[in-house]
Amino acid sequence: MGAEAYKPMGNLLKKRTMAFTDVFKNLGSSKSTERKLQNEYLPSTLIVATDFSEGARSAMINAVNTFLPALKKIILLNAYSVPSISIGSLVTVKDILFQLSEEGLEEELKVLEKHLGSTAVEIEVLSKNGELFEIINEFKLGEERPMVCLGTTGASNVENVYHGHTTVQTTQKLSNIPVFTLPLGRKLSKPKNVIYISDIQEIENITRIDTVVGCSLAFGTTIHVAHISERNILQPSRITAADRDLMPFYKELYPNANFTYQTLNGIEDIGQQLSNLAENYRADFIYMVVKEDGFLNDVFGEKYLAEKTYFNQLPTIIYRVED
Repeated sequence: MGAEAYKPMGNLLKKRTMAFTDVFKNLGSSKSTERKLQNEYLPSTLIVATDFSEGARSAMINAVNTFLPALKKIILLNAYSVPSISIGSLVTVKDILFQLSEEGLEEELKVLEKHLGSTAVEIEVLSKNGELFEIINEFKLGEERPMVCLGTTGASNVENVYHGHTTVQTTQKLSNIPVFTLPLGRKLSKPKNVIYISDIQEIENITRIDTVVGCSLAFGTTIHVAHISERNILQPSRITAADRDLMPFYKELYPNANFTYQTLNGIEDIGQQLSNLAENYRADFIYMVVKEDGFLNDVFGEKYLAEKTYFNQLPTIIYRVED
């Protein structure tokens, strides 16, 4: 497979590159320009999904610390499920859960407002009955650049469970919105290194990395592209002609961001290679773009969520693409 295989994406990449460079030219070339440009890529709306646990609060604080330069709005959301039971009272289970949800959100709001201090960010507080991913899918976000934020294990904090039910369900069923997860005990503020997991065969992996590009512009973050594809399975440890043609696309598409590029050996355990890569680069977080029928999702998604490695104990942003 050679460069010819990637010609269909050429026009889209060219348009995106021109748009990026045009914005930069119009803004100028000062440090204030870099700040304006980073705000075109970092999330402007943060949807904080909380179950009032220590893990959820930690994820909220760290996400705010990281993305505050561009944040205009924070939605503080508690999603709860009403069981199908009766307590033989005029006060229903739903009423009780709603009241507890409201009280919990009031406490989290105090924490958030204290943390923000005088920073001007709009805050919306929502208590909703239903599954988290379904509630978020109903939001009308328009031109806002949203990101969902949640802890990895929530209030249950079951031992040896590295990603709880809500986290797994949300990352697997919520599409076209990046989901930020933070393991309890981890911190993230100004990331210096991020591992970007890419199956380059799918164009969405190149054109949907605004968040990490924004980090690169804001904090000087280096984006370490880890290329996983079926070609690596067939030709391990080799860089094909198509790969060589694709390497410059990142720099052409985002000329002011910092990139390194490496392919992975398809014969060896991919999860372990990524774990080693993250450890060697001292990665601050992982960014992954997946599709339901994509190679990366099929080979690595469930393994990543289930096993304990250095890799999956890092903060992660998962962007699931839906056609």
